[in-house]
Amino acid sequence: MTGTRHHFVSSLSELVGSAAKNTLIIVDEFIGTGETAEKKVKWIRDQLSSTGANPKIYIAVVAGMEDGIKRVSAGVDGIFSAHKLQKGISDAYTEAEVQPNIDAMKALETTLGAEGRRGKIGKHSLGYKGSESLYSRANGNTPNNVFPIFWWEVRKDGSLRATVLTCI
Repeated sequence: MTGTRHHFVSSLSELVGSAAKNTLIIVDEFIGTGETAEKKVKWIRDQLSSTGANPKIYIAVVAGMEDGIKRVSAGVDGIFSAHKLQKGISDAYTEAEVQPNIDAMKALETTLGAEGRRGKIGKHSLGYKGSESLYSRANGNTPNNVFPIFWWEVRKDGSLRATVLTCI
């Protein structure tokens, strides 16, 4: 485009000194609860407001949980997710089937250790803050929004367990 200057940065901290402050496009792999993206957008707006910039902010992700996308949408000018994901139990079963399936998943979680590399199991029950995500990609890091039975590395007795997925 004539007269348009594009500037790419690989970290948010590089934005403040960046010349491009009219339109920002944030690209990421995944939105879970939307909490992290919401905080990052607020941080960007706060940092750039001190420079007088008030950019339009767009987010593009490979996949996102519907609830997280809704949460982030309020603070950005647009959001694109190639794959919009629903909760793995609550949005996939009839009302009568949801609670028995939640109970079954929580029963599986009782075999997991109280603490692991990502902290306490309580905040990860059913996925971080109850996200109920069923998302992963080959050779990638599994978000902690995914049911921990797939990635939690410690058993209740403290021994390590082999996991289907890896969450760093």
